[in-house]
Amino acid sequence: TSKTALRWAAGLRAIGPCDLLVTQVAWPFGEHVRLGIPTPMPLDRLRPEIHEPLVRDLRAWAGDLPGEGETTFTVSPGWGRVDVHLAQLAAEAKADLLVVGTHQRAGVARLWQGSVSRGVLHHASCNVACLPRAEIAEDEDAIPTFRRLLVPTDFSPLANRAISVGYGLVAPGGVVHLLHVVTHKPGEDDPDPTERLRALIPHGAAARGITTEFEVAKEEDACNGIWHAAGRLGVDAICMATHGRSGASRIVLGSQAQEVVQRARRPVVLVP
Repeated sequence: TSKTALRWAAGLRAIGPCDLLVTQVAWPFGEHVRLGIPTPMPLDRLRPEIHEPLVRDLRAWAGDLPGEGETTFTVSPGWGRVDVHLAQLAAEAKADLLVVGTHQRAGVARLWQGSVSRGVLHHASCNVACLPRAEIAEDEDAIPTFRRLLVPTDFSPLANRAISVGYGLVAPGGVVHLLHVVTHKPGEDDPDPTERLRALIPHGAAARGITTEFEVAKEEDACNGIWHAAGRLGVDAICMATHGRSGASRIVLGSQAQEVVQRARRPVVLVP
């Protein structure tokens, strides 16, 4: 619904020059957890290591917005109701029109899940346009292209199996982020993880124009390290190996892949 609202607003540029302020209200606590950023947590602003990835992702989500006019992207912290924050941002920007999407919920669904668009209509001091999702749906069948891929490995033969698959998924000219999560205090004699990652680059990656970037993160849990890195790097997908356990073995031993799938906001490709 938000993408529908954005496209409709950008379509106003067919009438004449139109400045667009594309904004997101982010819950600071949730973003700190998602990106693995430690406290302190400011109440009135977002820390740069949170604000910059969010603006980057917002730009990528919006895509190219043709037409005449300036386009500005902002991400603001919000601790309360999103509709109130949106109305306040529109007032501060002296916007002529606030455009939001609407799920058109009714009855019990509206009571249970709430409605941002309904709240915006109540609180906004400017004109409001509410766009239902059905207005535009031409890109729902579009084939996604993976330009940036995250491939985690613990250097085991099993985990390394996902590396060649990951390079095969990335479009020519894309980027593969090879990640190793350090979950213990490294010893003096431990080999350099960056050099170990460098040795895992498949032959032929350079010929396809694929760039490799090396990421070494320190986390108590590998799953958290993968999840946080995916958010910070803004990758299109995650490719990782899985033991393919089932039944009692999955309950007893757990599954990092399963945890990543449950938490990730992007596609996860699992290599058995």
